Amino acid sequence: MSTPERHRSVSLIGRDLAHARPRRRSRAPGFPAVLVGALLAGLFLAALRVDILRMSSALEDARVTLESLEREARDLTAEVGALRDPARLAVLAGERGFEDATRVLEARSPQARR
Repeated sequence: MSTPERHRSVSLIGRDLAHARPRRRSRAPGFPAVLVGALLAGLFLAALRVDILRMSSALEDARVTLESLEREARDLTAEVGALRDPARLAVLAGERGFEDATRVLEARSPQARR
């Protein structure tokens, strides 16, 4: 016959749980999980900082490029303004043999004649 210790009843019927000793849970299995969680959080923060630095560098490059393009746009606008200067155009026209118009002919479009 087997001893009663081997076949303990797991039934809780009729058992007084008010005086039952609570089982102690070992905190050892939770510690590695917390350690792994802290390690993963640290790795996540490090990756986040690297991404922030990368974005900051890209933003600085974009700012420098924007300033360069704005400066170039201002220079080109000034150059176009100088090319359209009426006094300069009159000098160029005189050098190329153009003269002031002595008479003006008005050409009407074919649709206007109807």
